[in-house]
Amino acid sequence: MVRVAAVCALLASVAVAYAAPPPPPPQHGRATGPCVSAVQKFCTNVPIGEGRRIACLAKHKSQLTPACKERLTILQGMFKYGQEQKAKTDAYLAKHAHDPDPSEKAPAHPTPPPHKSP
Repeated sequence: MVRVAAVCALLASVAVAYAAPPPPPPQHGRATGPCVSAVQKFCTNVPIGEGRRIACLAKHKSQLTPACKERLTILQGMFKYGQEQKAKTDAYLAKHAHDPDPSEKAPAHPTPPPHKSP
């Protein structure tokens, strides 16, 4: 039972993460951080999500400020870790999704009560 609950929780968290649309870009100049100007300069037309803006910044790494280069390295590591976790989750689910725990038995289907006429 615990194994099924763990797989369900893991599957639900992955589904939520991938089902959610990417957040909209910040509005009204509220964006802050060391790479804001670089994103505006080099990556404005690059869609958000799936690591596309990180890849865009990496293409322009030689033109980034030292602070943005440092942040880019952190973001690349986080994105890589996320991809690795997704691959592990996908592999686990592929292996175990149709492998029920033998200690768990399917609940017996009760016989429905007889239909009474009014």
